[in-house]
Amino acid sequence: ELRRVTRPDSEGRRRLCTTDGGELDCDVEESTLLLDTRACRRVLRRCKKGQGVNLVLKLSSGMEDSTSICPLSNGQVSATRRSSFKNSNNDEIVITPVDDGCEIGGLVRDEGKFCDVSAECRGDLLCSSDSEEDVKMCQGRCGRLRFASFMRDVCQDECAQKKCTKATDEVGALIR
Repeated sequence: ELRRVTRPDSEGRRRLCTTDGGELDCDVEESTLLLDTRACRRVLRRCKKGQGVNLVLKLSSGMEDSTSICPLSNGQVSATRRSSFKNSNNDEIVITPVDDGCEIGGLVRDEGKFCDVSAECRGDLLCSSDSEEDVKMCQGRCGRLRFASFMRDVCQDECAQKKCTKATDEVGALIR
């Protein structure tokens, strides 16, 4: 499983970014996605063999986002140096070994897909919440479902999850 962590501080330590009321508690623009050393070796070994690999990132609402990075369509894979290749969706995936695992870059989402930070969105898309009205309508629908109470809470949390959207100004017109 991927984890969002801060970049190393002056002493080389990283801190796990956790959620606090649906918001990440770290400077997300200064964070990165990290796999631990063991998982990183496994991913690279499987990619080299042409096997399928999905990376799973747990979003702030608790939902999981899965991205297929292998089999790769072209590129270079190295266990000790920076790997750069394209996956079957033609996304440029970059895996960089670091002391405590490897940093993963290039996992981007299309419009309408769930996200935590704008860096996870493709191109000029932004990671933003639905309107308050839409969130309340979704949460109301969850409240009427015959779930166990914990399932209702999960459903309502997912209603508030941010999505990749086109940038708009205050009036609501698309920025070009």
